[in-house]
Amino acid sequence: MRFLSILLFSIFLIPIKSDAQILEKIKKTKDKISAVTIDKLSRDPITTSFKDVDKSEVLGIEFGNDRAYQSFFEQLFDPNRGFTLEPGYYEGTFQSFCIKAGTTPPVEGGGRFYAPIKGPKADIMTAIIDGYQGNPEITQREVQLLLWAIIAKADFTKMKGPVKVTAIKLLTPSQIARLSKGALDKLTRNELKKVANETPAVRAILEAEDNLRRKFYAGAKSYQEYEEIAMLAGVEPIVPGFEAGRWTKHPEGYYIRYFPKGYAQTRTQIYIPESTGTTQFNPSTDIAVPPNRGQRLLQTNLPTGNPSSNTGGYVNTYPDPFCEPAFDPIVDNAVRKQMIMQNVPGLAVAVFKEGKMIHIKGYGYSNYYSKTPITTGTKMHWASISKSVTGVAAAQLEERGINNFSVNDKITEYVDRDTWDKVKYTDTTGIKSEDKRPLDITLGQLLNNTSGIQHYGKGSGSGDDELYAKIPKGDKVHVVAFERNTDAYGDRDNGPRGWKAKEAVDIFNMSVLNDDPGMRYLYSSYGFVLAGAAVDKVSPDGYHPWVKENIIKVADLRSMDYCEEKGPGHHMNQDGMLITSDLGCNQPVLPAGGYESNICDLAKYAYALSTGKFLDSNKTVLWDNMVTVSRSSSDATRGYSYGLNFEGTGKDLRVWHGGKHNNVRSHMEFFPADSTGIVLIAPAVYSELPRLARYIRQELSLHPESSNINGDTPRDRCRSNMENGEDLFHGVWRKTSDDVLIRTGYEKRGFFNQMGFLKNNGYEVVDIETYKNGGKRYWDAVLKEGQPDSKLVSDLKLSELKDKINSMKGNGYIVTDIESYIAGNSGRLWGAVFSKENKRNKTAFKMTRQEFLDQHQANVANGYALADVESYPAGNVFHWTGVWVEGGQTKLEVNKKPKDLFDEMESMRNQSYRISDVEYYMLSNQEWRVAVVWEKSTDDEFITGEVADLDGDGDDDGGSLTLHEFCDHMSEHELLSSLGYELIDWERIDIEWFDD
Repeated sequence: MRFLSILLFSIFLIPIKSDAQILEKIKKTKDKISAVTIDKLSRDPITTSFKDVDKSEVLGIEFGNDRAYQSFFEQLFDPNRGFTLEPGYYEGTFQSFCIKAGTTPPVEGGGRFYAPIKGPKADIMTAIIDGYQGNPEITQREVQLLLWAIIAKADFTKMKGPVKVTAIKLLTPSQIARLSKGALDKLTRNELKKVANETPAVRAILEAEDNLRRKFYAGAKSYQEYEEIAMLAGVEPIVPGFEAGRWTKHPEGYYIRYFPKGYAQTRTQIYIPESTGTTQFNPSTDIAVPPNRGQRLLQTNLPTGNPSSNTGGYVNTYPDPFCEPAFDPIVDNAVRKQMIMQNVPGLAVAVFKEGKMIHIKGYGYSNYYSKTPITTGTKMHWASISKSVTGVAAAQLEERGINNFSVNDKITEYVDRDTWDKVKYTDTTGIKSEDKRPLDITLGQLLNNTSGIQHYGKGSGSGDDELYAKIPKGDKVHVVAFERNTDAYGDRDNGPRGWKAKEAVDIFNMSVLNDDPGMRYLYSSYGFVLAGAAVDKVSPDGYHPWVKENIIKVADLRSMDYCEEKGPGHHMNQDGMLITSDLGCNQPVLPAGGYESNICDLAKYAYALSTGKFLDSNKTVLWDNMVTVSRSSSDATRGYSYGLNFEGTGKDLRVWHGGKHNNVRSHMEFFPADSTGIVLIAPAVYSELPRLARYIRQELSLHPESSNINGDTPRDRCRSNMENGEDLFHGVWRKTSDDVLIRTGYEKRGFFNQMGFLKNNGYEVVDIETYKNGGKRYWDAVLKEGQPDSKLVSDLKLSELKDKINSMKGNGYIVTDIESYIAGNSGRLWGAVFSKENKRNKTAFKMTRQEFLDQHQANVANGYALADVESYPAGNVFHWTGVWVEGGQTKLEVNKKPKDLFDEMESMRNQSYRISDVEYYMLSNQEWRVAVVWEKSTDDEFITGEVADLDGDGDDDGGSLTLHEFCDHMSEHELLSSLGYELIDWERIDIEWFDD
């Protein structure tokens, strides 16, 4: 250890050309250029350099690489004090700024190290960052330009353009005067000639600053023009001993390291030792300093958003009395538990009780792979919660008597006949006729979903595949296909009105109705679009201006607006693979699903609804009216009107609405009797937010329902937008009364993060599978609580895996599961699961079938049981790999036809053997074969393809060994889990199997 300390100390003594040395060379030019000018050139507004880095205690690059990191953005945050952190490992990607022009941008592998901000303009820089973090209207690019102007020593009295405006927004007059006092003019031709004689590093900095000043004085508007000057072409040198990944100690007692992503983003990791205790971490105005002439990076406490967007700050960006930071441990525990049970990458939640916020927080990520954090300021789509906005607008227009607006009127009173009219059609037999029923629709029917209008080109509501309507015509029935013209809307409308009503209705106005108006409840987004067209016609300035003035402004919904940018999110629409996608703005259906905001404003909107804030007289008209349609034959209190569901009476009257788009889910609910409510938005369309809201109420004892939710039960079945792909699945279950957690379809970068996250929550990996789909590699895992400590490895050559097995044995770990796969030009690679168990362990690789069988018999004779089988084709033969663990009795069979295995099960069960592992593989003639491991056990088991005991004789009713599609497989697993069966073996047979 002493040798390591001496070595590290010696490394830090290596001469390095740092910012300080470059500044020293600048100062030495004062004799070669006019004294006044060079004095000013020498005065860097920020003097922080590598000499300010504490090099007394350094941790190596490998330290912490095997740890699971929690997100900063899931911890308690205060704008002044920063993040409150317990001992452990944390990471997050923050917005950062370049504060050294004329330098090469950061590269992968280039080190950055913590140093405090210093220099004559440090207080001004701090004021800028503080102001930016508190003002959501100012963008990161605007602040970067301002910082470059200061670094370039520009005279603000001579500047033109928006940078001067930004300075006025963020600085006091006296601060701006100080900046101008130390400013420089453009260098003269003679001065530039003298600068040209200096070293390249010195010359690059001086020339960049001069060129920036010229741009600022000329008022150049293109950000790229400034960036091209500030960024010196080339690659910054990597200094041995100071590569990316080394830790230095912070004055507050924790360790910190930086991984820049360009100059605008910095991934930051910190390690807080147990001895340090609870720590406040506020990265704002810290500087990540290079050990070379590279860029110094000024840090913020703001997470990065869309890297391509020009967004301003959005973490606690403005004080809002209703959304003051609030934390409830019961809610926090409920949310975290359900995120695990539902496999939700992230969400935002707000809970208010009796009109007061008790919990508001962002969890996880809006893009799991890029680690884009969700905060209380993250804007996300409301989706169909937007329908209630149209309902409120309609109720307001009627209450105020504007143009005699009434929800009892027919829609034709408010929408021109060239927009909404009877529909001519040709049925499936060629008969031509017309549907006159659209003319009879009332506004009230649009607002309670009884208009009969189709929903997104489908017949009987969302999710129904019936694409035809049946229209009675005398003694005949015309079967008519639905029509919609998705091109009718054209380009988005970014004008003041923000929505084109006629073009939006033109999408679906050529389609017949599904039902007679008023006949029955039929959920329809297009119905609310038509209602929005009526609001657009009647309100003085149009639909969106009315909403802005009478809803957004009234409730002070500062972030609420119609969607303007794509929103990231997740879906699992193919065999459980977690896919990220950016959802575009669906502006044509603005009145039905086009609004968005942060979680604070959705909570404020729900609270305003609960108190009747949007209405002058009848505060409860949205759910207590003659428009209501019943939603349930068994519950007379359950109804729908004005874009809201409701059920219950008195103090237990609950009002709610949810929403979903292709990659997002939202939920809003409240109890008007006591102004208590819960709002949730998750960038995962398959999330079950109503269940989460109910679970939160249950745990808080807020209006609990008659039956409880088991919060510890994984939600395994296919949910919204989860569909089958082309892979097939097989499982083995055994009745142990234990449960497992399944994770499917993660790309590697997300898979290992997810495994680390679950490990921190008490789950250990017991089985992994890897496969390819669409040319990408994905990973599945089965995890279980209460297991020995586990570790994962991947992407190892066979020799490396063998070395790893030996080294892990020395640390008390045995290998329990092995995966083999092809990774492009890297050839065959290997992954494995290790478990900390005090048992002997054997492995064998690349065996022929007979060698495998012989090896197994030899190991059995020595007291080893076969724990895992892995095979892969190599030309015309198969190579086999086996893992054996001390203890137990196992039998091995190879090259069996699936049918023969099924026929053999009864005999093996009678001998007290149960299946522990099945390996499917396909021969060159396209015939399936299986290798099966039997282990001694008397527990009841169930395998894919069996039929449960339907006749009550105590035995399963036969079946055949079959493979299931994903959703059938997961439904079967959820059912069996509920009956006490534990998943023992998970097998995915992927469509790209032969690629491995």
